[in-house]
Amino acid sequence: MMYMHYLKLTFITILPLLVSTYKVKIGIVSGPEGDIRQNNEKLWTLAQNFSHVITIEPVVQTVHWWDSLQATRAVCALVKQDVSSLVLLGPPQINPLLISYSDYMGLPLTTEFDTKDTIGKFHVSMLPDTTHAAADILTYYGWESFIFIYDLDNGADQLQKILRFMPTTPQIEAFWRADNAESAFGYLTASVPSNSGRILLATSETLADELVAKYTARGRNFHFILIRAVVLTGQSPNVGSYKLTKFSVVDPMSPAVKLISNRWKTLMPYGRQEPRDKELPDTAVISYDTSIVLYSMFDRIAKEKPDSLMPHKGQDTECMKIDGKILETASFIKEVTVQQAATGKIKFRADGQRSDYVLNILEVTPSFEGVKKIGTWSESSRLQITQDSGSPIRPSSAAYRDSPPLRVTSILIEPFLKIRSDGSYEGYAIDLLEELMKVIGRSYVLNLVKDGKYGSLSGGRWNGMIGELVRGEADLVVAPLTKTKVRETAIDFSKNFMLIGLNILLKKPQEEEAVAFRPFSFLTIWPVELWMIILVGVAVFAGTGYGISRFIGAPDRVRALESKGTDNLSPCGSVWFTCGILLFRDTGIYPRIFTHRVWAMIWWFFCLFMLFAYVSCLSAALIRARSTVTTIHSKKTSHEILMDSLEKGFPVIGTLAGGSTANFFWNTEIGIYQDVARYLKQNPDVLTSTYREGIERVRNSGGSYAYIMESASSEAVANSEPCDTLVSSGFLNTRAYAVGLPKRSPLRDLIDHGVLTLMERGILRMLYEKWWYNSSTLCEDPNRDLLPKIYSSSMSLHEVSGVFYLFIILLLVSVAAATVEYYVRTRRISME
Repeated sequence: MMYMHYLKLTFITILPLLVSTYKVKIGIVSGPEGDIRQNNEKLWTLAQNFSHVITIEPVVQTVHWWDSLQATRAVCALVKQDVSSLVLLGPPQINPLLISYSDYMGLPLTTEFDTKDTIGKFHVSMLPDTTHAAADILTYYGWESFIFIYDLDNGADQLQKILRFMPTTPQIEAFWRADNAESAFGYLTASVPSNSGRILLATSETLADELVAKYTARGRNFHFILIRAVVLTGQSPNVGSYKLTKFSVVDPMSPAVKLISNRWKTLMPYGRQEPRDKELPDTAVISYDTSIVLYSMFDRIAKEKPDSLMPHKGQDTECMKIDGKILETASFIKEVTVQQAATGKIKFRADGQRSDYVLNILEVTPSFEGVKKIGTWSESSRLQITQDSGSPIRPSSAAYRDSPPLRVTSILIEPFLKIRSDGSYEGYAIDLLEELMKVIGRSYVLNLVKDGKYGSLSGGRWNGMIGELVRGEADLVVAPLTKTKVRETAIDFSKNFMLIGLNILLKKPQEEEAVAFRPFSFLTIWPVELWMIILVGVAVFAGTGYGISRFIGAPDRVRALESKGTDNLSPCGSVWFTCGILLFRDTGIYPRIFTHRVWAMIWWFFCLFMLFAYVSCLSAALIRARSTVTTIHSKKTSHEILMDSLEKGFPVIGTLAGGSTANFFWNTEIGIYQDVARYLKQNPDVLTSTYREGIERVRNSGGSYAYIMESASSEAVANSEPCDTLVSSGFLNTRAYAVGLPKRSPLRDLIDHGVLTLMERGILRMLYEKWWYNSSTLCEDPNRDLLPKIYSSSMSLHEVSGVFYLFIILLLVSVAAATVEYYVRTRRISME
């Protein structure tokens, strides 16, 4: 049974290695927008997990959208490169031409745009048809007349189909094909009645947004409906009075879209600063979904018709020659079904159009809500208007620029907020407010909290800054206010602007034990026992070498003077050879027989290993001797300090009474933290009413009192004069600071947008560095730049003097030995 188990395990392990893999070339016909298109190609690798046997290689040909000759040459060039499918990324001007080539050559074709007027045998469209949805939304809004603007040849036919599905036919006030927003606006200004405020757009989203911007400048109400499906909505004008309705096929919060967005950010050139209307272009999402469809199709072909994936075109084959093997499988593309793509479920009808899709109906306004979802449309349920604003995708501050200043409450605690000598405020909170107000377009008035508290329930009522929000005395709290479950029942919090943890503030020891590198420290790096083992090893190996030489055979030597007519290795020669290897020196003695060579090899390996071990220990000792500069971090962790306090009673620990830190211990289910909670309840004298009181108590305690507080505050205290405190290493738990707002405040989405903007621009990190590290250097934590300090500090003569002492001692010993040897030799000669 065990044998069969291992056999199955081996089979399962090697089975994937036996599966054949196929490299398939995909011909991409792309437009002149090179930067974005090239990055789109790199997104194809994200969909490789949809097939374990297919590898897709994109082959790109660039054309101008209105040049049929270029398109024909591009297709021929792709066919000669042995492509197995065609992809069109861009507007559908050359769709009919490519569909014809696809049908004639039997190559599957995928395009972005709806091309329902031209049905191909092997063609699918990645964006759904919005004709029925447009008719339903026009009926819902009750438009009896409107202006129609389009930018493609089939615009008139598309309008006819929309009107055919409407219960009553509205009046068309104006009908114009626009090459750009400027020409459309010029025509409408000159020819359209001034009271017309409803415009139906069958254009690109870029053209629509530009036209909206020009119309809103006229200062009247307009309602635009863009009937061409968009993927991700871009930035629309923030001023004026208008409404823009769009159809989107993507949920921006879906995992697939987040994956593509993260990948796209890595593909954008580093340091690029020019504004973009979208962080993620539509073509990137379409490229990803197209790659999923093709991977799925070719994966099926690899299982059912693997021979059709083999190279099938020769270099001399004519461009338009049909390949029967491709014709057998080209129709597979219409049978692909993908349940979870970036644009939702992908399934195609017989005419190549999407089916079973859902369109999100988005409404864009210049208010703070920005883009909101108002409903959906599907083939089964048709139009479903929910009036649910959902989560605004992009809020705008235009509606608030003339509003009164925001009332902001805060609390004095460095470095968040402190008072200058002239009575004004400065600190992290002030800089954060200034940057935040720049983003949201508001002004503010800052007031300190009246009772000096953060906020807790007392007698059924909230005190501190939270109480001021609840009572309507403030609009915002910008302070080190921790997000907790209890506080969220009373107020709302914005996105986090800082992540922190709980650690412990300690009194720095008055005299720290110095780790000096003394003259003979290079000998004390290893214990005496290890040095004795090395000396014993030398004796053992020397004796072994002498025995090998005496009983088996002597080694080669440069001169045989020592042997005095014999090849035997004397005991002194064996010791000399062993010590020479230990010091990596040539002794003139060389192993000859196999046994002697094995003996020498073992000793060489031993010496090499001991050398590396000694060098590493010496490096560690030097680092320790140079890293004892002033630090703000204790060698003990927060958990170890808690254990010492609970078991030994030293140091005594305390925290802020009524704060989120104390509440954390009251509500925790972790054993050691429950012990801390019982200790705090039994010893209420260790609690303080303010942070400042706790900090002063730590400084005056002589090390007997430790204070649990949030890392943002504790590190700021330890990194400021008089540099007499430390913080424990590691966190007891993690938490976050956020801006506090009253419940259901209309400012919440605007503040969220501002905080996220500051985070993406790196401003939050810059402010943290400014107020926690750059403002003071006396207590700077050396762990931030330890290596430069170590390597920039050279060894002193005192530290290496032990080597010279040892050299002098050994020199004197050698002189004494030479004297004795000279005396013995002289006496021997005289006796002879």
